[in-house]
Amino acid sequence: ISSSSGQSPDNLPHKLGIGFSVGSSIGSGFSFRYNVSEKFGIQPTVTFPLYNIEDKYEFNKSTIRIGLALFYNFVVNNNIRFFSYGGGRYTRKIRLEERYLEQNWVTEETEITNYAGGIGLGLEFYIRPNIGFNVMVGYSAFDNNGDFKTGISGESSILFYFK
Repeated sequence: ISSSSGQSPDNLPHKLGIGFSVGSSIGSGFSFRYNVSEKFGIQPTVTFPLYNIEDKYEFNKSTIRIGLALFYNFVVNNNIRFFSYGGGRYTRKIRLEERYLEQNWVTEETEITNYAGGIGLGLEFYIRPNIGFNVMVGYSAFDNNGDFKTGISGESSILFYFK
């Protein structure tokens, strides 16, 4: 495996891409990847407000997830990219719950927020000249409404590259 060398930032393969990501520490949703240079890249991820019914008496009024990952590339060529990453995400969910209380229906609104951050290693395979699929494994810290945990995390993305 050889690294590309001496390419100007404008001539890098797989420089600009969009797609979808799923991850516990960098977020899930629509992603935009920009490889700034041969060695560095950035990927914001966002999930737009969702309205989804979970069951008859509870549902999420809205959910917003925002994530950001920074990449350092060890190996880049036309077939693979091996990299390290660091990133984090913020989630805000407003949950509505309806209860029957003293012969009346009562609706309660609860705001749930959580944060996560992690670091790890990843490998991206270019399954077509302009389509990349990556898998990342790392170690993350999670804060879910004050309940702090750490553990192994996984992330994955599929991206369509314009260049």
